[in-house]
Amino acid sequence: MSYRADSLAVALRMTVPDGNWGGGQWQTGTASRSRFGWAAVGRLPLADPRGLLTIETAFGPTPSAAAIVARLRSAGAGATFGKTTRARVAGLPALQVDGSVSAATGHVFVPFSPRGAGARAPDAYAITAWERFRIIVLDVGGSRLVVFLESFGLPARQFPAFLGEADTILGSLEFSG
Repeated sequence: MSYRADSLAVALRMTVPDGNWGGGQWQTGTASRSRFGWAAVGRLPLADPRGLLTIETAFGPTPSAAAIVARLRSAGAGATFGKTTRARVAGLPALQVDGSVSAATGHVFVPFSPRGAGARAPDAYAITAWERFRIIVLDVGGSRLVVFLESFGLPARQFPAFLGEADTILGSLEFSG
């Protein structure tokens, strides 16, 4: 099954492994403020998915992939990060970091808005308490995409299998526009 997301700054298509996945796309922000496009797929049921892959883009200029990763890694307490590594997504170079949310209150990631924008920033992405995650930042034709992979209710032992499925989905990405 293939999903197309046209409401992002960079239109994309992705293929999920089977009919046990669902997805959606949306935008945040306003015409007078920064706008962001989002696409997500997760294992069904969508009301309570088990594993979630979310892609965020910005309409307008963004910092470099390295600057985004540095910003995400340094934004407050509540998350533990592994080493940043180089990766490839759909044949494109990317930066990747794995981690976990260590705070009982969860952690908010703000990849594009200036420091201090906080949880109310239109590009804020919250991951709940004690979840595992992988963040990948890649450059697609001058636009940065931030990919959030999160366990989202999966037991820790099942997260590696989810990452394998997510890698297959990410490998299927096609970009246009």
